[in-house]
Amino acid sequence: MQVNGQTSWRHHAWRLIRKGFLVSCVLHLLAAGMLPASPAAAASGPVVLRVVSVADPGENEIRQEIARMFEKLHPNIKVQLLPVSNRVTEQLVRIAGGDPPDVLYLNPGFFQSFVRQGILLDLTPYVRRDGLDMSKLYSSFVQQLQNDGKLYAMPFEVTSIAMLYNQTAFDEVGLPFLPTRWNDDRWTWKTLVEYGRKLTRDRNGDGRIDQWAIGLVLGALDQITYPFVFQNGGKIFDDKTNRFLLNSKESVEALQWIADLINKEKIARAPIWGGDAFLNEQVAMFPYGRWLKQFQSAKFAWNAAPLPKQRQAATMIVWLAYGIAANSPHKEEAWEFLKFLISPEVQVLNTARGQALSALPQLEEHALLQNAPPRGHYQVFAGGIPFAQPVPYADNDAAVSGEIWNALYPVWLGRRSAQEAMDSIASKVESLLAESKKGMVSPTTK
Repeated sequence: MQVNGQTSWRHHAWRLIRKGFLVSCVLHLLAAGMLPASPAAAASGPVVLRVVSVADPGENEIRQEIARMFEKLHPNIKVQLLPVSNRVTEQLVRIAGGDPPDVLYLNPGFFQSFVRQGILLDLTPYVRRDGLDMSKLYSSFVQQLQNDGKLYAMPFEVTSIAMLYNQTAFDEVGLPFLPTRWNDDRWTWKTLVEYGRKLTRDRNGDGRIDQWAIGLVLGALDQITYPFVFQNGGKIFDDKTNRFLLNSKESVEALQWIADLINKEKIARAPIWGGDAFLNEQVAMFPYGRWLKQFQSAKFAWNAAPLPKQRQAATMIVWLAYGIAANSPHKEEAWEFLKFLISPEVQVLNTARGQALSALPQLEEHALLQNAPPRGHYQVFAGGIPFAQPVPYADNDAAVSGEIWNALYPVWLGRRSAQEAMDSIASKVESLLAESKKGMVSPTTK
């Protein structure tokens, strides 16, 4: 679930609308029984376990290696990976169209909706039967995979959002490196602005700015924009009353502060300046998750630091979990695969390749991860997990997020105040939230 800094805002908004419409259509057809049922399991031969993966070649290569490891331990099971580009609609279409996966690929934005639609198998009886110790996993991660006290997915990988920064650029302007511990009073919004004024500069002497302090992919609302709202004590909306809260004083202050970094201080590039800009040294800082493979080729020294604090320290966690389709004919084989995914050997393999953090806190002390380049970054991302804030997700989250994004875009361009923009959509968003049959869920309980 990585931030994509190359997508235009219009394409992003339209993609959200289309995704929401397609999901709604598929779910209605499922409920009405108008789409074909899943095929019967093969009568003989190895069980073919269909596991959803992603289209990214690097990540899929790791999943292939994990699948081969599992097959060696279970020669009666053949793992077939099903790469998808759109994690929501492609999985729903496969389920509805009679081509169901056994193991589903799950992220925060749509997980609870899948639970509420009855798509996922309750794993609680399997955990109890096998005496699986879930306490060895990050508790906040496990909590996000529950609904009404039941577990519907197995944690696989997780990351907080931290601040990548160019240490070479900091050295060049005489700035100290950023703190490595979260909630450090030396690293605040005020500090970011002060540092940003020094980091924003003309490096080649042609009279034009060619390096800015920070790049922001603001279209990734729940990963990049909302952490700043939480740092100022703001909220997005209330999952009990459906009240929209991005127009509250604390939330608006945070949104306006982001806009002022772009238009007043002129130290930020946004709303779609991301990883490429950091790698090309166009921005010196970049909020991101632990998806770092692309940065290993950087020609400058860099590392990770916590996000700056304001009224409090805050970040988000982004995770990948796997669940079993409720209509899978191979539930036992799928359960064995899920248990295998949280084994230390699999977790080390996946994490050492730069795929987020392990779901096992004990691996924070693993020598391979402690020394993973750049040294110390793993502990920074892991240290952010206790400061992660809950985000409510509606079943029609695509429509809700689309309204928020479209209203914020002119704010980022300096054409409208954050207060005016958020007030203008409050009633519409609250109507959308009221239309969401199952309401929202704040999945993290700290």
